[in-house]
Amino acid sequence: MRALMCGVVPALQYESFSYTCAQARPRATVIATRIGGMSETVEDGMTGLIVEPGNAAELTEAVTRLLENRIDDLSMGSRGAAKKVSLEFDPFKVAKQNLEVYHAAIIRSLPIRNDRF
Repeated sequence: MRALMCGVVPALQYESFSYTCAQARPRATVIATRIGGMSETVEDGMTGLIVEPGNAAELTEAVTRLLENRIDDLSMGSRGAAKKVSLEFDPFKVAKQNLEVYHAAIIRSLPIRNDRF
């Protein structure tokens, strides 16, 4: 992504995590819907704006706000977001967390053998 003024992610269906928001956030202010994990990725009023899913008027208002107040609101995307994204969404950290979940699931699915104790 080169010069990105804002990223708009108007999802209507649940997403547990939005890589689109995470990737855009360090470079631009993100406007996303309050659905799934997007509100965890975008901090309303700090690193972006959150709108209600399916509310076209609210989405239009958020985009207009960014276009009219470019200097103030567009700085939201860069307020420590690059560092936070690199810490929270580091691919190795995410992979490690996924492996821990898989390991726990495997352990829980194993039959308990009382003859070992």
